[in-house]
Amino acid sequence: MRGEKQTIILKIIVFFGVFILVSSLLQLKPISQLSSKMMLHVFHFDYSSLTIGTVELKFDESQEDVAVSLGDQIADFDQLGKDWLGELSTTEPEVFIIKQGQFPDPILRNANGLFFPNTNIIAINGSLPVEERVHAFAHEYAHFYLNSYIEQQNLKATDLPDWFHEGVAEAFAHRFAPLPFYEAITMWEVVPFSEMDMKDQSAGTTERYIMAQFTVEKLLANHGDQVIAKLITETKEKDSFSKSFTAVTSQKLSSYHKYLERNMEFIENMEADIASGGKDSKVKQELLNYDDEQGPYYYDAPSVYSVLQRMYEKEHKWGEAISLFLKQRKYVRASPFEWKEASEYAFYMEDYERSEKYAEKAVSLTDERSEAEFQEWLMEVEKKSKVNE
Repeated sequence: MRGEKQTIILKIIVFFGVFILVSSLLQLKPISQLSSKMMLHVFHFDYSSLTIGTVELKFDESQEDVAVSLGDQIADFDQLGKDWLGELSTTEPEVFIIKQGQFPDPILRNANGLFFPNTNIIAINGSLPVEERVHAFAHEYAHFYLNSYIEQQNLKATDLPDWFHEGVAEAFAHRFAPLPFYEAITMWEVVPFSEMDMKDQSAGTTERYIMAQFTVEKLLANHGDQVIAKLITETKEKDSFSKSFTAVTSQKLSSYHKYLERNMEFIENMEADIASGGKDSKVKQELLNYDDEQGPYYYDAPSVYSVLQRMYEKEHKWGEAISLFLKQRKYVRASPFEWKEASEYAFYMEDYERSEKYAEKAVSLTDERSEAEFQEWLMEVEKKSKVNE
């Protein structure tokens, strides 16, 4: 018994010693990338292997289903990468799906995912919930694809700003696992892109990632899927990202961040108009115009969509109300009551299939105290759906 305790203590000491050593090595460049590759193979020498196309995934045998489900995403990742940047002529990445244990993995640590560009290795926390896991994998795969394209242009990753790298990766990941934006936002302090430090781990880090994504989304919406590649090739041509940005967008990068700022005057005026009983038609048109001007994503969007949803509800325009309800889900999750309400909208439209889908969502989110109410509504929808089959 005493011998077993000593062995356990020795293992813990060795683990922490290696952890400290690896952490130190990771701060040293250029050996950090190679040391990471070596340590991933050492620490996970017993991992199983699976090849999807030309991508090799390594994983703990207890997480084979996780590896298979992530591997199934690769073809779609590659297609989006081609749509944005074209074909790559590069070595495919090696993917480690890490099963986190009692102590954090010494390489991945507490990160959801990491990409090591010098070795084309992606490490993903395989113990994350499904949606976060897919988002993490897509995000790191986007880094792989983007860095590979930049290298093909004979540029360095550092020739493009960090916010651009992270914005592209977040926009890419959002197409496969759209995590609600507000879950990552606690403050919203907009700064010029030249001051947007993506490596600063103090307050505001996650907000900067969201701001970077919103910016890339606006660029994609305004200039098409090829805008990312154009910005990179123009950077090579002009030897300057800011000059490239102006050439591609006809706008100055130094002031482009201002669209991210909240228009508090407009929001306050709208709230005042609504409170004073102003004409719905006037308020609605101003909100629609404002939404159109802002681009696909902006901080105050959920407030705007919520007001518009209620207006369409009053007008019995159920399809428009549902559309705005779903747009809010990009920012914040809905309660069971809100999903039931969306189910009712679809019911009024006699779209019983969609009504049933939303009712099931409401039931899945409720607790025992109110489950009966949502189950009763679901049964009513199912009954109506069967009658109309």
